[in-house]
Amino acid sequence: MCGQLEDVEILDTTRFQLHNGNSGMWSLNSTSGGYTTIQLQVFNQKSEYFYSFDEVFNANRLRFPGFTYDFSAGDIDNDGRTELILGNTQFGTNYIEYLDSTGLGPTIMQGYEFKEIITNAPVSAGWNYLKDYDNDGIKEITTCGIGNGSGSIGVVRHTGSPGENNFTTMWWDSTDILASPNYGIDTGSIDNYFNILYTYDFSSGPHFWCYILTYNRTGVYNFQRSSYKYIDSAATLGGLLKDIDLDGKSNVITPIAYSRSDYPFVHLNVFEQTGTIGINQTSSVIPRIIYLLYQNYPNPFNPETVISFEISKATIVRLQVFDITGKEVMTLTDRQHTPGKYNIAFNGKNLNSGIYFYSLLADNKFIGAKK
Repeated sequence: MCGQLEDVEILDTTRFQLHNGNSGMWSLNSTSGGYTTIQLQVFNQKSEYFYSFDEVFNANRLRFPGFTYDFSAGDIDNDGRTELILGNTQFGTNYIEYLDSTGLGPTIMQGYEFKEIITNAPVSAGWNYLKDYDNDGIKEITTCGIGNGSGSIGVVRHTGSPGENNFTTMWWDSTDILASPNYGIDTGSIDNYFNILYTYDFSSGPHFWCYILTYNRTGVYNFQRSSYKYIDSAATLGGLLKDIDLDGKSNVITPIAYSRSDYPFVHLNVFEQTGTIGINQTSSVIPRIIYLLYQNYPNPFNPETVISFEISKATIVRLQVFDITGKEVMTLTDRQHTPGKYNIAFNGKNLNSGIYFYSLLADNKFIGAKK
């Protein structure tokens, strides 16, 4: 291809039910203040000097106004078609934009329709990663963005009927994550356990700070922060998680500029894992989680919030609220529940302001507690 090419994101190959099932590539071209173009090319044949690809979209490609700096392609709503999840740079949003291949969109959109995922948590669009966490054939969205005025990372899952725009945030974290540009997420194995690498920068006066975080998978959709590092720098451009020296320990590789005088020249930095992080894997099969307790939203709240939990078999569920001293202040439910997801409102108008905890028991078995 000839001409200027800016801000391109090439995803890993995907099998398409086109051209005898050959592999293909999605590519994104986006210019600031201009248009975003998404193109799909499927492999055709290999010659002596080059590879030949067929363009699936017509000459107009898929084109829409505005700037997009990341996207992922995959079936996220169980309708058998490919959705395109978009990353943007807006502050204070609690939604994720995606393009749904319904065939109903305008010609220039190649039949794709703009839709929004309301994430019911301070998680917004950003750099995205798709993974089928629960092995049901449908990919969940792992996204880090600038949500509700703070930085955030989370896992969003489709919970509606096939093709229905109904999604739920299964896990999210915004603790000590500052509202700032992020430059991609990567995944890899730490101590033989699945981890997410999240890098971002934050400016304070003349200084930029590079933040490097890893999250260890502790359940089907849940993660805990396993490492945290920040560096005084001019900027950071992203990071990769890989054991580059084959010593069995993970490395974080990221380019960092250390001074304005050298900027935009950067140094390639490699960080070595120095100890055991998180939980060691004891089995190659992750057990299915029968009970899930979600973080309440909104949090903080005044005076009402919603606590959600999900069970996959009939059981007696007791949901209790405690104050910081451990004294029970309210029982929200204590009865038999059929399988499904439940949203229970908690009103604290008669309680003092402060920190409270809630816990979930199923058949008198402790499931979890959250603040």
